[in-house]
Amino acid sequence: KGTTLLSENILLDTPVAIAVFYPDNRKPAIPSVAVAAGPFVYIYRNLRPYYKFALPHLETDPREAEVWAKLDSGQLPLEEAKGELVAMRDIGT
Repeated sequence: KGTTLLSENILLDTPVAIAVFYPDNRKPAIPSVAVAAGPFVYIYRNLRPYYKFALPHLETDPREAEVWAKLDSGQLPLEEAKGELVAMRDIGT
């Protein structure tokens, strides 16, 4: 069918990530697409909506929220904020 637009799906939130994966070992291999938007991961198969996962709400660590707030207000340079976030990630917070 080429690259023409077949359909348009409305998402409830802005997409923040997309991944292509093969859900099974069938031949021929047909990829599925996962789209993360808001608290959901939408799975599309054969260019059609297939499944919607709802992710649980997780509280943001207060230290991480503080780094993001300082970065947003300009109180913290980007490289310093990156260093703090990487350090938190590495120690598991």
